[in-house]
Amino acid sequence: MVRWVILGVWAALLVVRVSLGTWDPHTNLTLLGSVQVASVVVGVLVVVAGLRQSWVARRRRVDEALGAAVRRFDPTVRLVPAVPTDELRASVAAEHAEIVLPTSVMWGFGATEASLWQLDGNRATRVLVIGWDRVVHVALEAPDDTGSRGGRAAVVAIHYIGPDDNGAVASFLVRRGLGSPRVLGRERRVEQLVRDLTAERITL
Repeated sequence: MVRWVILGVWAALLVVRVSLGTWDPHTNLTLLGSVQVASVVVGVLVVVAGLRQSWVARRRRVDEALGAAVRRFDPTVRLVPAVPTDELRASVAAEHAEIVLPTSVMWGFGATEASLWQLDGNRATRVLVIGWDRVVHVALEAPDDTGSRGGRAAVVAIHYIGPDDNGAVASFLVRRGLGSPRVLGRERRVEQLVRDLTAERITL
């Protein structure tokens, strides 16, 4: 509706400009031109903001669908929207060669395990499960150590024993919130997440 209103305003200003120019070719249209330019700028900003809001809404629906699926599996699970690193992709590919992780995934940290979920079409799929009894260490690491593209953002790394009894690492960046591609840097929320996972969730 807003976009149609903007187009209507642009059309009305154009009609007024053409009409004035036809009726009186000597009319000073400087003010009208300034109004037209301003309306175009405002309209473009509104349209861009609307497109961004639509993308955010779609991203939120994806996260909500994933979150609902995980909570059906474990209502007490702690959900963490994440961006996978190259290291995490490799860990998943080692167990499921056919799976290619999307740019946004969801971790579910429960009382007994950590599970990684992605949305495959309209179906939520659990692609990696790590039992807390298999976890050796949880820590923050530099992004360069894990092949991520998150700039200076801190990477949460879960060091665990894989199904083949060899050491493995599942690392990820924590997204700021639903619908946002940004990731948290070395801030309290990430550090608190690591402390919670280490102190409250992991029992060796």
